[in-house]
Amino acid sequence: MSTRTARSADGGYGGNGSISTRPKGVDAAGHPGDHDYVVPLVHLHLSERVVDVGFWAALAGAAVLGAVDLPVAVLIGGTAVIARRHALH
Repeated sequence: MSTRTARSADGGYGGNGSISTRPKGVDAAGHPGDHDYVVPLVHLHLSERVVDVGFWAALAGAAVLGAVDLPVAVLIGGTAVIARRHALH
């Protein structure tokens, strides 16, 4: 008689110590988690933190190079902060 239990939906064997075969940030259906972004053509999963750092770096770079005036960059950044806080609450 086998003592092995049936595999759960996430690829583990159930219980608190289940072994999962899913990559981090992917749910049981294979979709990225709530805080992941997927680059459309290459299906690259990026964390929310990487996307945020890229946004702020691009905004700062545009302001330094003069593509965006400093007051406009501050307005864009402030709007992004307010929108993020509003979305979280």
